[in-house]
Amino acid sequence: MLDKLSRFLLACSQDPGSATLTHYIVAQALQFPNLARLAYEEGWLGGVRAVAPLLEVMAARGQIAVDDVEIAADLFLNLVPGRSSKQALYGIQGDPEAQEKRCRAAVALFLAGVRPQRQGRPRRAGVPSQAEPT
Repeated sequence: MLDKLSRFLLACSQDPGSATLTHYIVAQALQFPNLARLAYEEGWLGGVRAVAPLLEVMAARGQIAVDDVEIAADLFLNLVPGRSSKQALYGIQGDPEAQEKRCRAAVALFLAGVRPQRQGRPRRAGVPSQAEPT
């Protein structure tokens, strides 16, 4: 499921309309701070709130171990598009092969960081599980 989600996120981040809207909001943020706040809350935070339940299900199934699914969702949403979203803001078209490679790498890195600790196997870097002190 995270594979499909990562491809969708990357496609959205590469959409010229998304880049244009971001330009407009940033350009008007000082004059219309409420618009900027609304865009952030309904845009970015809306995405976090949409991904968090998926991560909750994965945690309930024992597929991942995280203390805070909203933080994990925020990290995932930042990890996937990365520089690709910056390329779109600058009008640079991304290479589809490189984008697919990025999606696979982002999902693998995220899952490596939130994989539940197995007996005798140390956890890797990532969002701490409840069993680990922070």
